[in-house]
Amino acid sequence: MEGQRDRSYRDTLTTAAVLSMILALAAALRVWGWEYGLPHPRARPDEEFVLGDVFQMFAQNRWVPYRYTYPSLPIYVDVVALRVYYYVGQLLGHYDRILDMLFDIVVLRPGLHFRIVRTVSIVLGVGTVLATYFVALFAWGKRRVALLAALVTACSLLHVITSRFGTVDCMMAFFVCWSLAFAVKAARDRKLSSFVLAGILGGLATSSKYNAGTVCMALILPVVAAMFSIEQRQRWPLFGKLVLAGVSMCLTFAVTSPYVILSYEASLKEFAHIAQNLRGGSEVAILVHLRDTFRLGLGWPVYLAALAGVVRGLWRRQPVELAMLGLLIPYMLMMVDVRVAYPRYVVPLVPVLAALSADIVMGVVARFRPYVAVLAASLLVTPTLWSSVQFDRLAAQKDTRILATDWLGENIERRAKIAVCEGYGAPKVNSDRRRPPAFEPIEIECAPPDVRDTGARYLITHEHPAFAQSLKHELQTMLAEEWKMLVRIDPFHETSSAIPFFFRSDIFYLPMAGFDALERGGPIITVWALDAVDDGRRGGS
Repeated sequence: MEGQRDRSYRDTLTTAAVLSMILALAAALRVWGWEYGLPHPRARPDEEFVLGDVFQMFAQNRWVPYRYTYPSLPIYVDVVALRVYYYVGQLLGHYDRILDMLFDIVVLRPGLHFRIVRTVSIVLGVGTVLATYFVALFAWGKRRVALLAALVTACSLLHVITSRFGTVDCMMAFFVCWSLAFAVKAARDRKLSSFVLAGILGGLATSSKYNAGTVCMALILPVVAAMFSIEQRQRWPLFGKLVLAGVSMCLTFAVTSPYVILSYEASLKEFAHIAQNLRGGSEVAILVHLRDTFRLGLGWPVYLAALAGVVRGLWRRQPVELAMLGLLIPYMLMMVDVRVAYPRYVVPLVPVLAALSADIVMGVVARFRPYVAVLAASLLVTPTLWSSVQFDRLAAQKDTRILATDWLGENIERRAKIAVCEGYGAPKVNSDRRRPPAFEPIEIECAPPDVRDTGARYLITHEHPAFAQSLKHELQTMLAEEWKMLVRIDPFHETSSAIPFFFRSDIFYLPMAGFDALERGGPIITVWALDAVDDGRRGGS
């Protein structure tokens, strides 16, 4: 008996040590390159949209959201993070009042609020890895399976990319995963506490992003299936627990996103606008995700093993598998009518696919010696781990928009009038606010009449082959006849044969495959000068 206790204690210590190393790996993969694009405000699509509201609410001590595109919880958490940073700064003597921190953000350290919120995302990302461990542990009670599931999520390129930016998707994935963990637990033990915790966490997930509400199906599906296999006198208590979980979920959402309900008319308008935008593209999102997002974001070994786990779950229909499928299938079916494919939208599914793939692989190698399990785990995660490392390597480099801003400061005379082609790829002119504005930027639509009407001496264009951002023929003709190229900042390797893969709906200048084709992220940026003023610049290349 004592020997069994000692063995159990050693196993627990070993599991804790391995899990700690997995969490450390997850943190390292998310911290490396976490400052990508800063201080440019458009480093990650949607991030500047969220952070704009966060900054304004922090500055005005406001708690009523400006809009209802997303629920309120991510905004509130980010505002609280900024306030915690401010109070700590006060204690350390860095700030006397809110205006001091606002000045720090706007002038002294542009992008500071991005860094604070990205730190929150990294913490939530690592927390999701831990939650994945408990999803698998509650489902099958096997530590090896749970550790492998956590490792898969830790290394997943899709999750690594998302859990470093200040968007709502990382928080959503965090709460969805924890809600799923207790839904799986409820499917096994049918305890009221498991139901209520799953409901509360599901409410927090829905309060992070509306479509996370489908996580309720992780509770509903196994309960409905159980109704056909239990006696009638047991059905009402089980149904009552499900109702309490639903009430807990709704109350949690109401408490954490109250103005979404209080301003329901504005919320409904936002829902209609979102639905219109999601149906406005030419892609079939669910097909893009099944064809590209999962294979690139998880790697082929994990993806194929996860698909095997889904098929097995549909065949066996065990309660814990029904809980996982209850999240997976309705979430994917929501995208049937969506025509815009954003890879970050399927991030909440990474943990459940990781758990299913881990159980399949460990089930196959269970009869072999332990080193076979280690080898199988290595083969499973190596492709996605290598992709994550390659992505981090690129993300750690300066974006071309930042290089363009640096070049302008070193080579163009002060007070020069610069026309900048508008768009997501435009560099930020006069980004250093510690000094008076160095240039006179004019944002234009980038057509010959617009350029000529500005009277600008310099012009900045940006283009990218993946996002239909190319210079119009008329503009190319005008540039060839009247302007001189001063510098071209190109993120692509000229000699590489690799083909980078970008999601065309997502204007994010880092790929999910073909990393060797690039030196860094960002569009192709060119600085032009009128031939007549070329001699007026201080330098060039």
